[in-house]
Amino acid sequence: MDSARQSAILFSAIVAHDVSGGELEGHVLATVRDARNIADLYLSRFEENYALSGQAFEGDAVVTQDMQYCSELTTQINAALE
Repeated sequence: MDSARQSAILFSAIVAHDVSGGELEGHVLATVRDARNIADLYLSRFEENYALSGQAFEGDAVVTQDMQYCSELTTQINAALE
């Protein structure tokens, strides 16, 4: 999972750099910040789900679909970075 996360962050930063220029490190830092913000949103959702049902993400269609999408996306990103 760490490898997939790192690959996605790197790929996103490279795309941002290619589009707008600037320092790659700045794009990496912005991407990490954005990923942390998104992770915090998921954490809140998991906590709310757990409080309501005793399950953090089981049965949550949004989380399930997002996990499937991200899995497919990181597979493609890893292939592109190789």
